[in-house]
Amino acid sequence: MKKKEEKTEESISIGLLDILKNKYAKSNFSTANSIQSLQRFRSGIAGIDCLLGGGWPVGRVVELAGKESAGKSAISIRACLHEVENKYTALYQDLEQTVTREYLEYMGVSGEVAERFICNVPTYGEEAVDIGLVAAADETVRLIVTDSVPFMMPKTVLDKLGDDSAYNPSAMSQAAMFNRLKQNIVSGLTYSNSCWLFINQIRDNTNSVYGGVHSPGGHTLAHLYSIRLHITHTSLEADKPGLIKSHIKSIKNKTFTPGLGTEIPIYKGRVQLGQSLVIEAVKVGLINKSGSWYSLDNEFREQQGIQLSKLGQGDEKAGKVLEDSPETYKLLYDEVLKTHIDKYCLKLGGDT
Repeated sequence: MKKKEEKTEESISIGLLDILKNKYAKSNFSTANSIQSLQRFRSGIAGIDCLLGGGWPVGRVVELAGKESAGKSAISIRACLHEVENKYTALYQDLEQTVTREYLEYMGVSGEVAERFICNVPTYGEEAVDIGLVAAADETVRLIVTDSVPFMMPKTVLDKLGDDSAYNPSAMSQAAMFNRLKQNIVSGLTYSNSCWLFINQIRDNTNSVYGGVHSPGGHTLAHLYSIRLHITHTSLEADKPGLIKSHIKSIKNKTFTPGLGTEIPIYKGRVQLGQSLVIEAVKVGLINKSGSWYSLDNEFREQQGIQLSKLGQGDEKAGKVLEDSPETYKLLYDEVLKTHIDKYCLKLGGDT
């Protein structure tokens, strides 16, 4: 009798699914075991990948927000460079019109990879979204960056600003634009191979007696993000001018554990990849720190068959030693992500 009851319940479930599909043909119905798993691709920056949960989530929207000179553009361009170096295409929407050829060459975007690094300056907000969706439909495009949200002004606002009559646009006009376009963005990314990164600013909240900060775009855009990374503050290194450490916190993450933080070292505008890897490896115990000296964990070295042991004094020098040893760098990067995900991943079921 028990087997017969289970079969009956299954047939009822399948019957209901068929009824729903026939009645609501435009809606997407599926059972839980047929939903596709979330795919990711790496940013090339260890600290960012650890916050994200292994890399950029495919088909999702991510926010990177912070105050001026916090490293937002440096991080996003470095992430785009990682994609074009791996034979994919990246789209960088420069609404602020601050990117120059010399700057990109300085960041490493030159030669063959520059052909796959596409820059675009949209005229207004709706055009930026349309161009991003066209790029997302291309299978070779992995990362789309829009820099930045406050410059995505609606076309109606720009048209009225050109009139002789006085016009004072409000923040609600931009929020209304995103409210109209949110479904287009979600639908366009659902079956794509891309992740869309919106760079945003953090501004003081002047509309409240309690102060605080907010990011432009309205509540609709905030809810649209699957992940929100905020640069809370930056610290300067007194003994080395030009070096800053951007402290980033994931205030929202619907694909991994939220509330995690990291610091990304940036020297003269360039993200220090090796130094970022050292910082994350120390957190999970794959690199030992004794005073200011760094060395690889002995157990990890023996498991991977790595000859390198001592990395040097200071995380900067340790990072350069790793960058000069590509095989060790890759092995450590893979193990750092694996260990980090095992440590902070939400474990459902079993012992808690």
